[in-house]
Amino acid sequence: MQKDKGFAPMPLSIKIIFLFNLLGVLGTFQNFTNLSKVPYVPFFGVKFTGIAMAFPSALTFMLSAIFLISMWNRYPWAWKFGIALLAFNILNTSLGAPYVAELSSYAFQKELQNNPEMQRMSENLKQVMIEFSQNLALIMLAMSCIINLVFIAFLYKRRGYFEHVNPRT
Repeated sequence: MQKDKGFAPMPLSIKIIFLFNLLGVLGTFQNFTNLSKVPYVPFFGVKFTGIAMAFPSALTFMLSAIFLISMWNRYPWAWKFGIALLAFNILNTSLGAPYVAELSSYAFQKELQNNPEMQRMSENLKQVMIEFSQNLALIMLAMSCIINLVFIAFLYKRRGYFEHVNPRT
């Protein structure tokens, strides 16, 4: 018996994971254009610089694309691959958190250099804004980890959706 493929037969929780992952793939693809704007890219707690900065984005892009394709085609291993990918993302996010806060500060300081109006701000206000941007980045990372944990639970709960249909009558 043939399984229905595509978006329509997916349960709602799987559709949500699919759409978030699709946005992630598109965002990762966009990261390639922004690599020249940052001094490094953190990946599992290691700073990648220069041409090596493309490696984390390329790897993430490929793994996420494989997950999308496996979900679309209802491969029986898709849910396991998805759980591994989401756990991979949680670990990478956790190990890279200090660097993301540092990059947030870097982006704000670069904006300060390029914006004359911001240069007139008091030093105290600049420091508060830098700390705010760092804390906001860390909150976003924490939310990402929580969402990934929820998605892991969804995939595990809906793992039967990916299993082969038994042709026995």
